[in-house]
Amino acid sequence: MTKIGLAHILLGFWLIFLASSGGFFLADHRTDSYLKKDYLELLSWWMVLQKSAHAHTNLFGMLHILTGLSLPYSRLNPTWKCYQFYGLSLGSFAMSVLLFVRSHHIPSHLADPLGWVIGGCLSVSLIAQALHLFGLTLKWYRA
Repeated sequence: MTKIGLAHILLGFWLIFLASSGGFFLADHRTDSYLKKDYLELLSWWMVLQKSAHAHTNLFGMLHILTGLSLPYSRLNPTWKCYQFYGLSLGSFAMSVLLFVRSHHIPSHLADPLGWVIGGCLSVSLIAQALHLFGLTLKWYRA
């Protein structure tokens, strides 16, 4: 296993650990809102984005682990594999930290620079996954 594959796996487990730790506080807040019968809080913008950040952080953690495990099968050179790592990491950052930050901003009809940054990071992440899929397809085609 290469170092970049190990870095994917290590980052993936860290993301799952952080999401699991944050899930405790999210569940505590939801339980408190439910017991106070504050049902609007359960459907609020803050709560929706917090749940989304929690779920996506877990998802990106698993995606990092799966990418790290399947990286030896990719036919791409190590430079492209590094680009994949950074691209997928940008998506992980966007859907964990940046989405958490965005949950504290009130939505509006005006242009949202943070939303554009999140969208850009996710686009780079999708390109990284497409590159990985291409590398795996080359391995399958040439095998």
